[in-house]
Amino acid sequence: MRQEKSLPLLDKFNQWVDDFLRNVSPSNPLINAATYAKNQRPFINRCFTDGRFEIDNGRVEREIREPAIGRKNYLFAGSSVGASSLAAAYTVVQSARKCGINVRDYLIDILTRLDNGWPAKKLTELLPDKWVRERSLIATAIID
Repeated sequence: MRQEKSLPLLDKFNQWVDDFLRNVSPSNPLINAATYAKNQRPFINRCFTDGRFEIDNGRVEREIREPAIGRKNYLFAGSSVGASSLAAAYTVVQSARKCGINVRDYLIDILTRLDNGWPAKKLTELLPDKWVRERSLIATAIID
């Protein structure tokens, strides 16, 4: 559908940009926008040649909204150390979400391990990607 319906519109837009750039004076304020559009063609065209690429970035915008709001909240974290800790916690939580982990279960497990004396030199084993792999291995071992 993209190639059939949208690609002809994109071709018309690209032709308009090319004509505009040929006929406009360098002092025109729209020249930067038109040049940008021309330079982005290889990336925009991917949306029409490979269905894995999304046409808009709405999903990404929604995903980065929470950390962006968090940055505003860091102003009230009590100190720069507190803000840094809060930013690290946001990073871990967002990483867990990206791994498809139930964040509540993940946090309960790792905080319990830390409270029980988990060694500092093994902290990377508690990162979301490694944690979910460990869970998968345990589940596989139980089934076998």
